[in-house]
Amino acid sequence: MGIRTLRAGDPIPAGEPRRYLTGAGYIKLRWKVGVEDYVEVYEHRFVMGMPDDDLQVHHRNRGRRDNRPENLVVLSAAEHRALHDAEDRPEFERRMAERGGYRSRAAQQKAERAAARRAALHRRALAMRAMYEAGSTTTEIGDAFGIHSSNVSIHLRRVGTEMRPFSSRSRR
Repeated sequence: MGIRTLRAGDPIPAGEPRRYLTGAGYIKLRWKVGVEDYVEVYEHRFVMGMPDDDLQVHHRNRGRRDNRPENLVVLSAAEHRALHDAEDRPEFERRMAERGGYRSRAAQQKAERAAARRAALHRRALAMRAMYEAGSTTTEIGDAFGIHSSNVSIHLRRVGTEMRPFSSRSRR
């Protein structure tokens, strides 16, 4: 019981199959062969005469729903990969150049967010330095920025601030 994939050499079931669109945009054919038993196959493989399972069917115009025989060609996996690499390479390189060398838009956006965070931290550290150079203590700066005073010196050193010597009068 269930759905099985029609393989090369399997007999084609009798009757008219149902056609449906997969989430990837391909058309599948499905025959009912028993009570709750089904056999299915991609339409493009069926149109090309059910090639061996180690062969792939390429859509020349990239239209996944265009299963006319003149639009399909049977290739080995290596030939199919090489064909897509040759077709996709110029477009991939153009898009990568648009993205500043990043492989994907998500990678570019992630790098931009990280750069924005670093810039915000740098601006924050510069504001802390201005307060420190105006005479504020690290405790006062920590209170103003909502961080512990022990972390203030870390931020100050990152922007090259020369730290004042420790004063014992602040410990009383």
